Amino acid sequence: MENKRRYIRVRPHEWAPVEIQLNGVDFLDILYAEDISEGGARINVPHEFSGCTIDAAIDLVITLPEYRSFKARGRIRHVGNTRTAFGVEFISLEESSRQQLRGYVQEVHDSS
Repeated sequence: MENKRRYIRVRPHEWAPVEIQLNGVDFLDILYAEDISEGGARINVPHEFSGCTIDAAIDLVITLPEYRSFKARGRIRHVGNTRTAFGVEFISLEESSRQQLRGYVQEVHDSS
């Protein structure tokens, strides 16, 4: 099966999670990335998550381990059947934040 992903996607180390603060139309929450890449993230939700709809725009604050937090704008691209996970595509990310994310992904990828 061909991998259609444009960017390398990594799972954060269990002892060093990636925190993602989400602010959407009907929700505000602090969650953790299941996996992350330059292009987006899969976010697990410990409770059923309502208010998230496909293509809805959301604001994010992403905190990578040992890096400064940064803001991003995203769009919900996939919601799991149980509504306890969803995928976010990053649609607006400053170049300095993109470089920081790229460095983090490469570090985790190299250590795997």
